Amino acid sequence: VAVMHEHGFVVGDVNPKNILVTRKATITLLDCDSFQITANGKTYRCEGGFPEYTPPELQGVAFRDVERNEQHDCFGLAVVVFQLLFLGRHPFSGRFSGEGEMPLERAIAESRFAYGSDAESRQMQPPPGTLALTAIPAPLGDLFRRAFLSRQRPSASEWIEPLETLAKSLKRCTLHSGHHFFAEVTECPWCAIELRARIRLFNFLLPGAEQNSGQFRLDEVWKEIHEVAQPLSQAMVPRRIDWGTLQPSEEVQKHFGLIQTRHFVAMFLAGVGGLAIGYYGNFCIGPVLMFAAIPILRKVLDFAADLPSPFVLTKITGSSPPPSSDPFIRQIEEAKAKAEETFQQMEERWRKEADAERFLAGVQNLQSQKETYQNLPKLREQKLNQLQAKARDIQLEEFLDQFEIADAKINGINSATKASLLSYGIETAADLTPPRLEQVKTMDPAGAKVLRRWQREVTEQFSFDPAKGVSDHARIAVEREMDEMRFRLEHELASGAYYLRRLKLEVEDARQKLKPKIEEASQSLARAEKDYETSQKALSIGPIILMLIISFVIGFGIDLSVPDRSKDDEYRPSQSSSTFPSNTSDYREVSPEDADKALTLYDNGKVLLKKKNFEEAVRAFQKALDLNPRMDVAREELGYALYQLGKYDDAIVPLITALQRRPSFEANYYLGLIYTKQKNSGRTQYYLLDAIAQIPSGNQLSNQQVDAYYRLGKVLKENGEIEIHITSLENAVKESESLKTGTTEDQDKILAS
Repeated sequence: VAVMHEHGFVVGDVNPKNILVTRKATITLLDCDSFQITANGKTYRCEGGFPEYTPPELQGVAFRDVERNEQHDCFGLAVVVFQLLFLGRHPFSGRFSGEGEMPLERAIAESRFAYGSDAESRQMQPPPGTLALTAIPAPLGDLFRRAFLSRQRPSASEWIEPLETLAKSLKRCTLHSGHHFFAEVTECPWCAIELRARIRLFNFLLPGAEQNSGQFRLDEVWKEIHEVAQPLSQAMVPRRIDWGTLQPSEEVQKHFGLIQTRHFVAMFLAGVGGLAIGYYGNFCIGPVLMFAAIPILRKVLDFAADLPSPFVLTKITGSSPPPSSDPFIRQIEEAKAKAEETFQQMEERWRKEADAERFLAGVQNLQSQKETYQNLPKLREQKLNQLQAKARDIQLEEFLDQFEIADAKINGINSATKASLLSYGIETAADLTPPRLEQVKTMDPAGAKVLRRWQREVTEQFSFDPAKGVSDHARIAVEREMDEMRFRLEHELASGAYYLRRLKLEVEDARQKLKPKIEEASQSLARAEKDYETSQKALSIGPIILMLIISFVIGFGIDLSVPDRSKDDEYRPSQSSSTFPSNTSDYREVSPEDADKALTLYDNGKVLLKKKNFEEAVRAFQKALDLNPRMDVAREELGYALYQLGKYDDAIVPLITALQRRPSFEANYYLGLIYTKQKNSGRTQYYLLDAIAQIPSGNQLSNQQVDAYYRLGKVLKENGEIEIHITSLENAVKESESLKTGTTEDQDKILAS
């Protein structure tokens, strides 16, 4: 370019498509007929050019109306030099931090150079995975800044010495034989880019590749890869710590100590109040008094300072509570959210950097390349067969390639349009494809239509020659493609062992660095979750309301209970007893004959229950009760049979009646089953507790008694009371041990307690 300028020429259309480089590094410039030349007092302008190599002052300007100068060439030359050093990246292509999009042409017009320490002042940043401007010598960086940020651009000759200096001051990377970089840079920049981008930018250089022209030894190369490709241990990702065994932080314990104390006091007052309301009230007035007691409890215990007013309703309905107004609670919630986010980020980093899948993917990729290399002969044969199948298309393209647009007389297409087409690489009729024409921004639809019509006219002159088949040019292109693929695969496989070693080291190094961090994040999350769980428990008013309801039901039941009677008196009265209490209509005189018949019907009903003939069992128990209304065991079994038939409301009546006469395990247990089906956890807990209270101590438990314990434990857990009972049992165990091992004085104290 400097020589062109010395002779007074302006290249004008500076772009990589017009520059060819031979294997000996000599340069050939193309499209020289578009150079701007001044001769005999007349200037022949250059009418072509690409916007991405056009200086800011010519952006959007019609080239036919402008005389180019050397400064314009110097901008395009600087872009080409930049792309040579920066992996083809355009100096004005980057991430724009302002509003809207930043097209390349606009970025050039506004001098938004995307590189350098001051790029942010231009609202630009280099795209990810690119070389920094500091990776080249400072004199070269200064030339780029002059070229892209001022109008005093470096001349073509000014680039020669700095580039030669850079070429002489390169050093080879110790890890990658294909990496060369400026010697004054401390670390290889290409390794850092490849590591972040997870791609390989440069092939490895084979030892002695320049002299070695023999056959590629795939077996030896693959043996080395196989030795490295031993399975990498699948290290477990550190999991979350179970916060259930942790203690809340001292700050949380101190803050919620008073609230928890008020919570337990409220539980006690709710129990006492519920018993009183249930005992002295009834099922009509009792609920009204019970719900009236809730705001009183809140007011007395100062819950209003800690709980918003809708909190009671949200706990009863099971919906999420509203956001807390307590700043300390919000601080706990924010700490939990932040700890959760940190832990998830660490988990994601582990999957990306420390998981064995990265290494396995590298092994699989090399395996795929090996198979492709082994199948190259078959692939070559397939491509040649495909050429044969496309012989007509190939002959047509070669035929159209003979008709050059510049020499053709096409009505409606002038020399300026032809020059514009040539600047976009459209030279012959074969190049007139819709995608290629769309790239020509100066081409209107009418002109494109004219060119396509001319192409069809030329095509009509084509005649396919089956005997000619595929041309030598097409076959050579396939052979060249296969040679390039073979060369690339040989380089990839030859460097595969080193690539796997480096990848394994990266994974193991990432594990060592990330494991303590993810464990620390797990511990922080566990502490935050424990603090959050503690705060939610301390503020929950649900158990207080539940205690109020349960104690109300118990208080109401105390009012209706009667003394126990022996089981024989239930269904077989003595001969001397002929009357029953006058306050119950069912207490009438029963003859011995009716009592015997009722007992027989009861026994038949039990047999029918075992056979699961519940409808017949219901009829048998009902007839037994008609004969002997005092047979409460028949009422219990009648309720159980109705429960099995799904008639829950009908089953409740005989069971409640039986309990009014005499508390029993069976009646309470069956009511517990019914209310379980009706999903009434309060009544389920109430009746199961009474059922277990009727189990004699020291006897082996029946299946129903075991089931009663299981169902009670389940409902206690659902109601949030299981911890209270576990603590009670643990204290009982400690007292039992003290009774065995303690002194007489201690034992007396425990027994008295």
